[in-house]
Amino acid sequence: MSLVVDLPGVSVRVGVGDLERVGAGGEGSVYLLRHHLGTFAIKRYHQPTQGRLEKLKATIAARPANAVFGEGNDAIVQMAWPLGLVKENGAPVGFVMPYVDTKKAMELDYFISPVLANDVRHLERPNLAVRLQIAQNLCSVINSLHEAGHHFIDFKPQNIKVYPRSLHVCLIDCDSFSVSYNGRRFPASAYSPQFINPIALVNDQPPSGLGENQDNWAIAVALFMLFNFDLHPYDGRASSSVTVTTVDDFVRMGLYAYGSNPHPLVAPKPASVHGLWPTELRALFDRAFTDPQRAPAMLEWVQYFRGVLQNKLISRCDAMPNAVDHLRFSGHGCMQCAFERRQRRRVTAPQKVKRKSTEPPVAAQANSVAISSSPSPSYNIPLPTQKKMSDGAKTVWGLLIFFLLVWLFNDTPERRIQATAPPPHTANPSPIAAPQAPERPIQTTPPLPHTANSSSQAFYFYNLLLKKPTGLSTSLTTEETRWCAFQDYRISYLKEMVRRELFETQIQEFNNLCVNKDFSLDVLEAIKVKELSDPGLQQALQRRADLE
Repeated sequence: MSLVVDLPGVSVRVGVGDLERVGAGGEGSVYLLRHHLGTFAIKRYHQPTQGRLEKLKATIAARPANAVFGEGNDAIVQMAWPLGLVKENGAPVGFVMPYVDTKKAMELDYFISPVLANDVRHLERPNLAVRLQIAQNLCSVINSLHEAGHHFIDFKPQNIKVYPRSLHVCLIDCDSFSVSYNGRRFPASAYSPQFINPIALVNDQPPSGLGENQDNWAIAVALFMLFNFDLHPYDGRASSSVTVTTVDDFVRMGLYAYGSNPHPLVAPKPASVHGLWPTELRALFDRAFTDPQRAPAMLEWVQYFRGVLQNKLISRCDAMPNAVDHLRFSGHGCMQCAFERRQRRRVTAPQKVKRKSTEPPVAAQANSVAISSSPSPSYNIPLPTQKKMSDGAKTVWGLLIFFLLVWLFNDTPERRIQATAPPPHTANPSPIAAPQAPERPIQTTPPLPHTANSSSQAFYFYNLLLKKPTGLSTSLTTEETRWCAFQDYRISYLKEMVRRELFETQIQEFNNLCVNKDFSLDVLEAIKVKELSDPGLQQALQRRADLE
């Protein structure tokens, strides 16, 4: 069996058996193609529907001019944009795109999360100058996408790659973008929890109805997390008059705790360093998170970050002037010092019993919310009632705790992250060189625990109660169907919340067992909605959070 691949300026025929499979997902499988013109990736759809192929052809024709920066061996892929069709027996079955080497480009998460940065031994912990350069480059590329008339929509850090040496960024999964071509809009079909514009949440808007405002708000969330050590802007401590279960509930209710005028019903997390940011930066975030319709556009962010770098508005830390990762905004305290002090307090402080946790366990869909009379946020909010815990839910909770104890005492997750930096190449180099630091020994101390792990594990154990498919037969039981129905949800949820350090094997197993199942999408969606709204699951997650 062979495929015809439309590369730039030439079509080549390749045997399927000669291709190296490098990944798989709900939509299709990805293969590596090495050619004298370069290295490419082929995405072959499992079910190449007419609508998908029509959008794909428009996407290929509407490729932005700066999708690749530079030429030849120095070229850097800034958007893994589809280049041409892939055909089998004359019929399109997928597309070819530039290959983004995962050994040379790392997910944005590794520059956001201190935990992940510790996992990559060769990677120096990102300092303020690095974060500013990444932020500028990210907003610059998204601005180019907007100028071409396209929108990202399904934004999340996992869809952004960063080249560690040059700090350029690359957008992936470009075939899922909202694309404009010849006056017609080919919309996106998905968006990710915690990065959904609150207006869309409140009005129950589908991804197909969203545009540039969705991108502006989602990127503001990512920038907040980048400068606040992985803390989400709506991850706060709700007052006793408010009960919420998810970050998306916080978003829907407008409970933003880090503004210049804090919301009265939510307090900042103690680990936040937002008080050490310049007034201008805080004002940009305030606009995004108090009035989502006025979230700063990409060009405004670019101008701000460029101004900070070019005007050298960052300084060395007074306490640790030779530490490469201790840089600060001029006139403000060192964020790295503050972060490390708080982490040390968390490790050394005696454990206290909490009566009730106000930290929301994160889930993929919003669930029950109960609120007493309180000031209204700036956008309209539907408030469903809270459900009580059933006897069946108590049983589920007991099983969750049992599995959790087994997991915690027996699991030793392997770190599989390997990465090397590409040759130096910088389009917008930072004018501020980070201070030189003596070579550090390889870090061997274990990373601090990720705050989202417990909730994610609870959800994982809940699904262990389901039945795995044992083969590739097309006839499945209800439990097996439910297992496969969680495939796409689990991949995105676990990647975001557990950062993949525990669940790579499970995700790959899902791909192998469930990818070829012939399910109705309506059936899968109905199963997911039912499972995610189960009050027993939500109560179990809340009880687990109370124990933390």
